[in-house]
Amino acid sequence: MTSSITTANDPTAALAQLLEQAGIRKIAYIDDRFSIENLKEEFIGNLKFLKKEKVSAPSLDFVNWSDPDPIFNRGLEKIWEDLDVLSKYEHMKMIYEAQGKDDDVVNISPVISLKSFMPKYVETFSPEQWEKERENFFSTTILNANDRVLCLFDMELKDPQKNGIYYLLETLNTGDYIEQTCCAVFSHLISVGKEFNKKKEWCTTYTIAPEIAAKFYPISKESFSSDPKWSFIEGIKNVILVQEVEKLKDQSIEILKNAQRNVIKEIREMSPETYNHIVQRTSIQEGIWEMNTLFRVSSIIQDSSLKDSITDPKIRSKFNSSIATIRSYDRIVVENEQVRWSEQAIDLRNKEIFDASETVNLLHYPLANGDIFQLGKKQYILLVQPCNISIRKKGSRDHDFEVASIVEIVKERPLHSHLYVEIECKDLFVKFPRNYSLRLDVLDLAIFDSDGVCKIDLKKEELESELFHFPLQLRYKKLRKHYLNCKNKLCELEDALTHVKKLRQLEVFLKPVISLDTSLKGLPQRPYNRRDDEFNFNIRRIRRLKEPYASDALQKFMLYLSRNGFDHDYTKNK
Repeated sequence: MTSSITTANDPTAALAQLLEQAGIRKIAYIDDRFSIENLKEEFIGNLKFLKKEKVSAPSLDFVNWSDPDPIFNRGLEKIWEDLDVLSKYEHMKMIYEAQGKDDDVVNISPVISLKSFMPKYVETFSPEQWEKERENFFSTTILNANDRVLCLFDMELKDPQKNGIYYLLETLNTGDYIEQTCCAVFSHLISVGKEFNKKKEWCTTYTIAPEIAAKFYPISKESFSSDPKWSFIEGIKNVILVQEVEKLKDQSIEILKNAQRNVIKEIREMSPETYNHIVQRTSIQEGIWEMNTLFRVSSIIQDSSLKDSITDPKIRSKFNSSIATIRSYDRIVVENEQVRWSEQAIDLRNKEIFDASETVNLLHYPLANGDIFQLGKKQYILLVQPCNISIRKKGSRDHDFEVASIVEIVKERPLHSHLYVEIECKDLFVKFPRNYSLRLDVLDLAIFDSDGVCKIDLKKEELESELFHFPLQLRYKKLRKHYLNCKNKLCELEDALTHVKKLRQLEVFLKPVISLDTSLKGLPQRPYNRRDDEFNFNIRRIRRLKEPYASDALQKFMLYLSRNGFDHDYTKNK
């Protein structure tokens, strides 16, 4: 198998190399437009209609619009008969363009491309022809075990009962050549880049089995509007790659399954004393949720099992062989190739960098370095030493740690590099000079709300014990006691203000007793709602920056805080 790189200005050579590497001997293209008789009727009918409507276009100068109808009609018959097959399709495209039938223009473009491009590789069939001649096509094309064929089916056919998927399934579910067949389905209803989503939709709608689904891929006809030859090559490359990538995915899944089985086996064989010590005792001692310790144990075993599994040379060889095959296709350069991986790759990268709000809030995670909060339209990140913020087994923090820094996240890159750290994937920056101190008894409230809002309903005396880690249950009781005391003081103040006019005038200068005198804008000056018996600070936890990114942000913030100061240089003019 060659690994040379094809130059990007030679589509014919690129397609030849692609098909040669894939072992594809022939391409069968199935579309009802390949029924010449049907196309003839459409050709004549459309031109008659255009004449009647007095619509003409410079591209349609092959007819004489001034001829009387009988002569005009006879002339159409002769024009059609004098055209070769490719010219018939090209003339139909010009007619569609004159009529403004954009969908028909898109539909016929691949037909013209295939008829004009690499004709020795391509055989065309109407659906009726394909049903009759399919077995003969396979038997005369596939002569040895390494030979393959590529079948292209148009999705939108004239028979509403038999679309491209119907003929795809009929082809792959019958006959002896399924292992040597790969398929594509053309459609003008698919947007470029949305092919995989459409495939999943078809697999659900038509109940397509996984082994059949691995054999085909959609191709959007939209891509043929700009550069038909290169678009065709890109589509074929994707179809071929899909089969190889699906094989690689199957191998990968099998490796992961084996590793996961080892995780379950090792945990099952762990003694009760050991499991209890690791998962339960050490967790409560450090104030760590037991589920997190279990995930840690699972990751340790899985990492070891994955590495052990690929020590088998056969597994490594098979995996690396698949990689080499895929790479050999990737080395074939396609001009203006579409990027099709970005959406899912970015989503995966986001999952690697962030825990979503649904994760941290619905699981009621305690506060952690890297928690991101929203206050009004602004976002802030909590940057604090993890050991300082951990809630220990008695529901409190070591050394009664009460205050932490939150730092504003901005969209514009600060001028000097020491003033910020960039958050990957989001084009966001943690701007260190905009740091604020906030009491943790405010931020802690986010733990107990499923939406991550920093609020507390004082009517709720206890939490549902089965949903919360034990130290958090104790923490909630301490917070409720604290806010009940705040409530009583605020109510005393409110009652006093109703009688003392002078105090009413001073009220605007008072800060809530439950927060610091901070320049952080957006925190309510009256967080207590007497009617609902609730404190609400209008700040919400929206996600968490994971490790090591959170620790990196904290380290750079600490460096910023510990920066040295120097006397000004009086020899320089500003």
